[in-house]
Parts: sequence; structure tokens; C-alpha cells
Amino acid sequence: MRPAIRLISVIILMSATSCATHNGPIRAAKIKYPELRSISKATKGQIGSSTDIIVKERVTGWNIVFCHGWGDCPSGCINNRYWYISVEKTGEVTKIGEYLSEYDSESNQMKRTGKPHWGIPH
Repeated sequence: MRPAIRLISVIILMSATSCATHNGPIRAAKIKYPELRSISKATKGQIGSSTDIIVKERVTGWNIVFCHGWGDCPSGCINNRYWYISVEKTGEVTKIGEYLSEYDSESNQMKRTGKPHWGIPH
């Protein structure tokens, strides 16, 4: 990680530890991985959401899952992609992996690549 990004991440994370939200770690992940910037947390009670962010706090930081769905999302989204990001309180941000579940109309089946982490999706 470049020193400037690490410094920004540490500052963001330090401010995040004093509040109830997880905006600091989420912001740090989006800085390091720009492809996550369009993903936002689903609103509570929202039906048909196509993006969501799930944060699981750990003693040393956070495990964050960025979710993006498409294809008939009012019914729950046929296709889903997940990015698994670990953010340490020290400012280190690491992509743990990705998982994709996508419908292939030619073979009439779901294609899956990668593997789920942290029990998401179930």
C-alpha cells in the first residue's frame, strides 16, 4: 500500500472507532478498491435492493462484504457478486476474495466462480 493511502486509511479508521457506524472501514476499502465505490448499504426494510454492504467487526478490525446483484432484483436478484475485504485497525486493507453466482442462459444453469467467505451468502 502506498504511504499516502495508508495514512489516509489510518486517519479514517481512527475516526471510525469512536462512532457507532462503520463508515471509516468502508471508505478505506473503497479508496483501495475503486470498483467498490458504486456499492452502497441497503436501506433497512428495502425490497429489491441491488447493492449492500455487510460489516462484521473483529477484535483487530472488520470483515466487510460488498454485494452487487442484478437481474430481476425486485424478486431478489438472479445474479450476485460478492467482494470480501478485511480492514485492520492499523489501516491495512486486503481483498480476501470474490464470489460470483450468475445465470447462464445458454446452459440454463447458474455458474459460480470463487468461493464465499464468512458465511455470506448462506
